[in-house]
Amino acid sequence: MAIFTKFDDLITQVYDRKKEDKENREVAYATLEEKFKKPLKGYNFPPHAYVQFECMFLLSFFSTNRSWDL
Repeated sequence: MAIFTKFDDLITQVYDRKKEDKENREVAYATLEEKFKKPLKGYNFPPHAYVQFECMFLLSFFSTNRSWDL
């Protein structure tokens, strides 16, 4: 299994203000395929599954055991 933990950062790197968010996400997926998945597929034992994570900051922020006064 290949785990990509910084997919949101990849979106930021390829982001083009002239494009819609959906288009920027598609460019990021194409970049992920070309620069990461394709080379991994060339190994003798390539991954059988891929996972990408986004918004890790938000996940860690909301998963802490803090008490919030709202």
